[in-house]
Amino acid sequence: MSFEGKSVLVTGANNPLGIGAATARAFALRGAKVALTYLKLPYPMEGRQETARLALYQHQCAKSADEVVQSIVRDGGIATAREFDLAACDVGPKLFDWAEASVGAAAARRSGA
Repeated sequence: MSFEGKSVLVTGANNPLGIGAATARAFALRGAKVALTYLKLPYPMEGRQETARLALYQHQCAKSADEVVQSIVRDGGIATAREFDLAACDVGPKLFDWAEASVGAAAARRSGA
């Protein structure tokens, strides 16, 4: 399926090993212009027992989405990213205004979170 000329909004795309990042890359490989959003989580997350897996997850979630954007652009795609806290009540209009201004009106939306 081609998404050539379409714009896609993917949330939760800052963990380069995560589902959101994989989804963004898949859309980009099919020709979509991708707007990625993310929320950097504090590292380390308090109140959690530290394990090697958890440490890796927390480290990845503390990143911006720059690494994901760079990988998409390196492969010839178009992508941009911005941090949004989707729990904030007033973020919806800001999110969609930013995405539309950055890559065009979204033809698809995918939550990686």
